[in-house]
Amino acid sequence: MNQTRRQLDESITQKTINSLFYYHMMLFLSCPLFYCIGRYELSLAILPLFWFYYKTCISYFQKYHKAKYGAPTTDPGTDVMNIVVSDKTKEMLVQYLTTLGLSIFAAVGLYLQSGNMYQLGLFMISLSVYHLLEYLFVLLHHFKDIKFDSFLINQGKHYTFAMTFSFCEYFYEYMFYPGLKDNSATFLFVIIGGILAIIGHFFRASAEFTAKSNFTHHISYRKKQTHELITHGVYSFSRHPGYFGWFLWSVSTQIMITNPVCIVGFYFASYYFFKDRITEEEDLLKEFFGYDYIRYQERVPTRMPFID
Repeated sequence: MNQTRRQLDESITQKTINSLFYYHMMLFLSCPLFYCIGRYELSLAILPLFWFYYKTCISYFQKYHKAKYGAPTTDPGTDVMNIVVSDKTKEMLVQYLTTLGLSIFAAVGLYLQSGNMYQLGLFMISLSVYHLLEYLFVLLHHFKDIKFDSFLINQGKHYTFAMTFSFCEYFYEYMFYPGLKDNSATFLFVIIGGILAIIGHFFRASAEFTAKSNFTHHISYRKKQTHELITHGVYSFSRHPGYFGWFLWSVSTQIMITNPVCIVGFYFASYYFFKDRITEEEDLLKEFFGYDYIRYQERVPTRMPFID
């Protein structure tokens, strides 16, 4: 009986994950697409998409709790399952609206490409893609832990301050030192920063989707039964390709929008954050995997400057 329920749970969950993944992808691409083709009335397509998303969430949580706990009571007002389903569905709808917000943010970035603030537009697109990829990774590989925080928009006061300062610096220099944002070398900075930012995206996303469930947004202090030491793919190039990718992406975006203060600030902030985090994490990995990790550590560098 328990095995049957577990199989049913896995089947229901996988179908739901696939559906929600496609819903989020379609939603994220919708606003930039509507802008590119100039057919804003097509935005009404978001409404049925919202309805199907809502029904998918309701259906999943009902089936999941029924498979796990049995049929609900006849009184929906006092049934715990209905309360849980309602709360979890509301949380999923918040995530849906967050993806819509990122889609609009990216569309605004596309709009800015036609003017003098195209650098800022590129940054907005890159930022939107980063947060969506973080969410989609958790959706695919840690579905039971999915929540608004999976977007990593709210990473803490330091991240919020850094991004806010980045936008403030850009606008300040754009208004009072326009030559810094529009000169003969600007396009070169945009190209270099843009290419490096794409490489950073690649390493970050590849690290997550290569390690799959072994990668988490928070340090794991206990080794799970399914925890494996990943050494192939991008992990053969860097011991911490996710951190390396984020490090490269964060600094490169500031090069792309020619924010001199933030270039320096992001570098040192990232350096001190990852230096402490990697030290703590590698002590745990040595406990988890012993000599295997020590050999891996000796063989593969982090690729981050002054962090080894």
